[in-house]
Order: sequence, then C-alpha cells, then structure tokens
Amino acid sequence: MRGLAANCAKMVRTLTFHAAQQSDHAKWRTYDFPAEWNLRSKRIAELVPHGSRVFEFGAGPVGLKPYLHPSCKLTSSDIVEHGPETKIIDLNRRPLPPLAEAQSQIAVFAGVLEYVSDVPSMVPWIAKHFELCVASYECAQPEPGFLGRIRESLSRTRMGWVNHFTETELKEIFAAVDFQFEEKLTWGTDDPGKIFVFAKRDPRGIALHSTGWSAAHH
Repeated sequence: MRGLAANCAKMVRTLTFHAAQQSDHAKWRTYDFPAEWNLRSKRIAELVPHGSRVFEFGAGPVGLKPYLHPSCKLTSSDIVEHGPETKIIDLNRRPLPPLAEAQSQIAVFAGVLEYVSDVPSMVPWIAKHFELCVASYECAQPEPGFLGRIRESLSRTRMGWVNHFTETELKEIFAAVDFQFEEKLTWGTDDPGKIFVFAKRDPRGIALHSTGWSAAHH
C-alpha cells in the first residue's frame, strides 16, 4: 500500500506541473543523477563532429563537457544552476528566450524532452536556432486501442514524464519544421535507450547544416 500511495503521489505531482505547464524545479535541485546517464552523454559526444558548436539543454551536473572533443565549443544550460557557467533556461516557460548569441550548430537534449509539456511548440524554436538536433527520447509504445494508450500514458506519468509520443509521432513533430530524421542509435546496456538525430532542411530538401554529419562518424 505504501508503494501504491507513493506512485499515486508521483503521478499527481507530475500531472499538476503538466497542467500548469511548469517545470518541477525543486525536484531537479535535489535530484540524484544516475551515473548511467553519463553513458548517454558519452554516446552523444561520440556523434558530434570535431569543431562543432554545441548547445546542451538540461545538462545537469556533468553533461557533455567531459566527453566532447576539445575542438568543440559547448554551451550548457538547465532549469537550475549546476555551476557558474550554466545558463538558466526553462523549456516549459513561454515565451522561450532568444538564442541568437549562442551561434551554435547542434542542439542536444539528453533525457530532457520527456519533461517538456509542449514539445510541438518548442521544436520550431529549435529549428530557428540550430542546424542539427540530437535528442534521446524514451518513446511511448503504440499500444492498441484507447485503453491501451491510457495505460501506457499512466505508466509514463509514474516515471515523471509529461508527454507520450510514439517514435512515429516524434518524427512527425520534427518533420513539421523541416527537421529531417537522419538516424537512430542506442545507448546503455541493460535497457538500451534511443538517440535520434534530426537535420534541418530547406523546403527543397537540401541539407542546411555544415558539420558534415554523415561523413563524420560513418
């Protein structure tokens, strides 16, 4: 019973913040970040071409910094401060801030999109500022029927996640702003997660990015 009550409390907290489209700042100030997440950061860093300008959202206390090639320029951000160089950006707050000064090519979201209440309204902002987007995301399973989808959503809410996109839906959100799906990779060992790579295209389908993504790591 105690476990059930705790799970219900977590779900209510998640739903409350989601309904208000607010971030749970208190949670992330005291969160015990799993060491396994460093494997995700390391995997993403391996994908980034040398000399890239990278803007990481939700970097946490470690993020990409220890793993990126020294030739890369990194800007780290989060909703709470993890060091004097952390830019404070709350992805659930509207309007989203201008990022013209960042001049970055690649946006990175490692375990972040699951906590953004309105991803479809955020992605055009990303497309406005970046040429490439690398994002890990635990996709919802395409359960059959209305009740199946409800069960899947409740399971994800128990994890603290505020959105429930299938892989197809996630790709469609990025495609709507001409972010073409490039590839999907895995990270971790016990329960491998997924990393998605999206590249900005103009209306003619021509790649706009200049990092040489495909040649850099294939």
